[in-house]
Order: sequence, then C-alpha cells, then structure tokens
Amino acid sequence: MADRRGRKVALFTGLMSCAVSGAAYLLPLGLAVAYLGRILQGFGEACLYTGAAAWAVEIAGINRSGEALGYVSSGIWGGISLGPVVRSWLGSFDRAALSQVVAAVAAATLLLRIPEHYLPTVHKGPRQWIPSSLISPGIAVGLVNVHYPVVTGFLILHLARFGNSGPTAFSAYALLILLSRFFLGGLPDRMHPAFTYYGGLVAMALGLSTLAVGPRPGLAIGASGVRLLVSMVRRRHNGFAKNPQQ
Repeated sequence: MADRRGRKVALFTGLMSCAVSGAAYLLPLGLAVAYLGRILQGFGEACLYTGAAAWAVEIAGINRSGEALGYVSSGIWGGISLGPVVRSWLGSFDRAALSQVVAAVAAATLLLRIPEHYLPTVHKGPRQWIPSSLISPGIAVGLVNVHYPVVTGFLILHLARFGNSGPTAFSAYALLILLSRFFLGGLPDRMHPAFTYYGGLVAMALGLSTLAVGPRPGLAIGASGVRLLVSMVRRRHNGFAKNPQQ
C-alpha cells in the first residue's frame, strides 16, 4: 500500500484502524472485544509504522536514515512510555479506549493537512511476493522482536506480586528506548552499522538473561533499561532492507 498508493495513504489507513480499534473496546461483547481490538490495532500499527518509516527515510535521505527512523521511533515509544501513566490518570479502561479514538482521529486530521507528492516507481517483470534480499533481515528483525512479549506480558505478570511494579518496569523500558533512539539514532549513519547491530544484540542478551532469573522489582527495572542499545538493531535492519549492499 505504501509503495503503490503512497506513504500518506498507509499512514492514514493505520490511524483509522487504530481509531476503530479503540471504539471496538467499548462494545459490550465480552472477551471477543479484546481479540477484535487487538486485531485492528495490529493492522493499524503495521500500516502506521510502514508508512511513517518509509516517508521519513524518503524525506531525510538514506544517509540520514538512522536519524530519521530514530525520530519516528521516539514518537512511538514516547507514547508507549506514557501509556501506563495516562491510563492510571484516566482511571478506567473505557476512558483509556476512548482516548485512543480521540488521539487517532486528531492525528488523522493533522495528517490531512500535510501534502504528499508521491509517484510510485514502476517495477518491470513479475512481482516477487517476498524479495530474496529481504529474507535475511526479515528473519533477524523477527528474532530480535521476540523480546517484546517478554517485557510487555510476562515481566508485568511476574512483577504483579511485588507491589504491581510491572507498569514502572515497562515505562523504564520504553523510556530508555525513546531516549536512545532520539539521542543515538544517528550513530548508524556515522559508523559501520555492525557496531550498533551486535552491540544491541549483546545488550538484549544481558537484559533478557537477567530477567530470566526472576529478579526482584529493582533489578527487573534495571534489566529492562539495559536493553536500550537493542533499539538500534531493528532500525538499522530497516536500512539494510533498503540497502542490502551495506
């Protein structure tokens, strides 16, 4: 969609799907609502990130792709780090779901005021469903993202018995990703990307190894923060997907 119809269309589609997801959470359908909302949210996030990342790299240029993707991710993880705080302030799940609708509609309204002059590139020959150059980076990104449900799901459940400190650990995790991507996002543009890639893998391994022993809240929050360098792994692989020659 982003390549054929434009980055703005993909971004707008994602925002509308997230808005409908928030509205779906308000339906009185029991557990089915959770599944429906997450499906719509997942589709929306996929369109959102693809459209935003492609648009940012296109505007900034490949030489500043790491910095551009860092700013995009800063916005994403800035919102995620504030999520638990906003939810506590709103006081109920229904209000939190309604706030998602309002935020998505406000962002879509702002997006409509931004012009985009996009001309899709005509590709000659048969279309490849999965280009061979994307297989290796795609597998790497998938393996790196295994950590995400560990932190967002299992860690929070584990810390529920320790004063419900899971939201604090998750906020520390998201906040450090936000800071690292904002201030260190340009590192892959100024040095060989292998340094940030393997450095991120080491940081992720250390953080997950610490969490695997079932730590107390203080150590768990620190282990969540140790993983700040891994944020550059996924971003750099987005650059590899555009420049396999690197």
